[in-house]
Amino acid sequence: MSKFFRFLTVLYIILPLLIVPYIINKTGNWYYLFGIISYYIGVMLVAVHQKIILMVPFIFCVWFWVTYGFSFNGYVFYIFASLTTGTILYIITNEVQKFVKRTIPDNKETMAYDLKVDKMNGIVEQFRKANPTVIVTPEIMDSIKNQAFFSETSSK
Repeated sequence: MSKFFRFLTVLYIILPLLIVPYIINKTGNWYYLFGIISYYIGVMLVAVHQKIILMVPFIFCVWFWVTYGFSFNGYVFYIFASLTTGTILYIITNEVQKFVKRTIPDNKETMAYDLKVDKMNGIVEQFRKANPTVIVTPEIMDSIKNQAFFSETSSK
């Protein structure tokens, strides 16, 4: 899993350095270099937990688009899209890391518990085969549980 985390981290760090020069090459417009700066500003704002400051560019962009009209080819849209992409990729990377760090230990504990339950069921079956006339009472079940869950060696 750590390779996946590294990939996501490298993706949000290196992505603008790969994509923006390609866009500049295709369009021939060097003003798009400001997209790299806005991308990293978005990453920084989210990294220092200042998400409320992201509302300022959003409000400006809405005002600009209402006043002058919306265009996919405009500088404002490109810079806003760069800022938003930086914040979204950073948030996705952090949320995936939090989810996996929270979930994987739980899964390991659950798997260990399931193995012990399977061991207990196997001991019960062995007991029933060895003693077909004896009824499995709660006391016998408790001793089997203790043997399955708390002893390190495999039993009977």
